[in-house]
Amino acid sequence: MLTAEQQAAALHREGNALIIAGPGSGKSTTLRHLAANHIQQGITRAEDMLIVMFSEKAARDFAAKLKTLCRQKTPLVSTIHSAAFRFLRSVYRAGLDAPKTLRTEDYYWDQITAAAIAKTRRIHVEDVDAQDIEEARKIIGILKANLITPDMVNRQVAEQVGMEDADIGIDIYKAYEKMRKEEATISFDDMIYDLVNLYFNDENVQNIMKNTYKTVLIDEFQDMNRANMEFVRIIAQNAIAIGDDDQSIFGFRGCSPYYMTHEFERLFQDVTRYQITQTFRYGEALSRVANKLIERNSDRIAKTIVTANGVPNTEVHLRCTDRPGDATLEVIQENISQSGSIGILVRTFHQSALCEIALTEAGIPYVLEGGTPAFERRDALATVGYLAASMGKLGNTGWFHDQDRLRKIVRAMLTTPNRFMRREDLEAAEEAVIQEESLDPWIKRTMQKNTTGQGTYAQRLYATLDNLKGHIGFLRQMHENEGSSAATMIRAIYGKLGLHEAIRQAGPSDRAQDRTAFYAVMADYAATNQLSTAQFVQEIESLAQKNRRSKLSPRNTARIHIGSWHAAKGREFDLVILPDLAEGKTPYIRADKDGPDIDEERRLFYVAMTRARQRLVLLSPIDDALTRSPRKGQGASKDRKSPKASRFLYEIASCPSLIRQESRLDRAS
Repeated sequence: MLTAEQQAAALHREGNALIIAGPGSGKSTTLRHLAANHIQQGITRAEDMLIVMFSEKAARDFAAKLKTLCRQKTPLVSTIHSAAFRFLRSVYRAGLDAPKTLRTEDYYWDQITAAAIAKTRRIHVEDVDAQDIEEARKIIGILKANLITPDMVNRQVAEQVGMEDADIGIDIYKAYEKMRKEEATISFDDMIYDLVNLYFNDENVQNIMKNTYKTVLIDEFQDMNRANMEFVRIIAQNAIAIGDDDQSIFGFRGCSPYYMTHEFERLFQDVTRYQITQTFRYGEALSRVANKLIERNSDRIAKTIVTANGVPNTEVHLRCTDRPGDATLEVIQENISQSGSIGILVRTFHQSALCEIALTEAGIPYVLEGGTPAFERRDALATVGYLAASMGKLGNTGWFHDQDRLRKIVRAMLTTPNRFMRREDLEAAEEAVIQEESLDPWIKRTMQKNTTGQGTYAQRLYATLDNLKGHIGFLRQMHENEGSSAATMIRAIYGKLGLHEAIRQAGPSDRAQDRTAFYAVMADYAATNQLSTAQFVQEIESLAQKNRRSKLSPRNTARIHIGSWHAAKGREFDLVILPDLAEGKTPYIRADKDGPDIDEERRLFYVAMTRARQRLVLLSPIDDALTRSPRKGQGASKDRKSPKASRFLYEIASCPSLIRQESRLDRAS
């Protein structure tokens, strides 16, 4: 049975409509009933309706449930890219554009981008940094999301999208597009970009596309960009959009709540607005806290989300602790006897490491979604390898029982930093450690073999191994002279090996910052637990063994899920834990950027909070200022020096619904 707000929207008949619906308010249910009403009452025929969903899975689920409401023919339910590709194929068949192949592999587009950068800068492709590739792809994606062709980019546009050098940036974009056309390929970014630009310039394409559907229904409208909007405007006589501008969190894809708050009613005339403000997901306390947070965003559609009658209260707890992993375990142990799902949601994946360690030590199974387990990350493997080598224990069968894992450790050492070694040499090094329990003899043999080697690679390999030999020697000397503190050794590995710069060059900037933070997490974990070098290696190997033996829970039965805030969109859990809510991490501040989009970071925190059904636990670092002045309802004071807790926690601190707790772990210490 629909609420009065849902019923009003579901009974919309003619013209354009914008439905603003909060978290857990039944958006999909409302949209299904609206579609069913149109078909059953003859307002729109099934073949004249298109329903656009945000993912293929969502489209399949929506279509299956719609069939239970519509006994007759049902409309096409599709993602926006699938709908665009359908039109593109029609354009290709009509001979209005040269057919192109869809390529979805990231490595393919990285290669195209690297080639465009190399050509523009007149350098070798091998010398193009991974971060430059990531930044160029991001900028090109934003330009295409806004339907900006290379010829349209001027200095003002270049500055708006973040090009450091306008002339070079424009030439890279031109070279990229030229190569793409020569290859006759398209990406997901290109589908709508190509199609809409063809429409603008070809009357025959206009005849194929214009007003194809009487009614187009769009779910998750807050995640639209300009190209998406234009595509919908072209194909729809009437557009009915549903979404929540407060949950717009994909700005890095060119999406913006602006298209919902302002642009929809400019592009589509005589728009009827509806609001669905009752949530069935969470209770009154969380409604109040979440409203207090998101109301601080300025450019939003004014609304207050309220809890529907009969929905139990959702407790919101704030715990201050400097041990987020152990505190997460503490919360889970307090709630493990209760049935229901548990979500541990992190802004970036280095924040999950301490939670994974605590859960694995306690023998509690979990599923990590969208990331690599802490014990299997290349940086963890490389650190274990270097530490073992510093003690002369690399390959020791008493320490390393699993040969496959030992091979991974050796390879991680030889590729962190990247030493650009051939596969056969990496495999030879792995085998040597398995057979001889040391890397030293292999290094010596291989260097002797390449002392007078011919060719660039032989000379480079000799220099590479000499460098590796020096690194291992330095760590051994340090271990012998300065004791065996694992924390000190880990910091030395990061510094001596030049990993900051190596990591910066090796991948996207967000991933690079996450990897850098992961080294700090490992060092802090070792320091907090006062682990020697040997103890740290044995601890990580023991945890890795436990992790492998358990194989964790099957996905369909696992109660505990660890995932990112972005990936949690559309999900819900009985208990949600948000660990490590420190300033600089929430909001996430990148070292290579001037500052984050605070409104979008606040929306992202709002999304993470509103995944909870029964209980939300916020884990903050211990911050005396937050504890002393919780009732002022202000953000972190401008004259307060470096608050430890997230500014967003200061913003909700005065809410009476917030339950403050001190972790037993910190009371004990």
